[in-house]
Amino acid sequence: MREAAAAIGRNGVDVATLHFSQVWPLLGEQFIERLESAGSVVCIEGNAFGQLARLIRRETGFEIEERVSRYDGLPITPEFILRELSIRG
Repeated sequence: MREAAAAIGRNGVDVATLHFSQVWPLLGEQFIERLESAGSVVCIEGNAFGQLARLIRRETGFEIEERVSRYDGLPITPEFILRELSIRG
């Protein structure tokens, strides 16, 4: 994720990352301002169901509409993230 963000940043786009090393208990007051102030939020997950995005919505009310999911057992690489984002953009 950091490598993909750096590559996007080299193209002149402001980008930031937020990593959750622990998701429960999910303390929205620790991160919700960052999500709300972002122009666009993408949730990158290693599952088909968007579990983290759904948990964030359930606990904070913040809806993350754009997601990059990988659920074929392969690693989430910077190239995969960039490819998935370019398909949408």
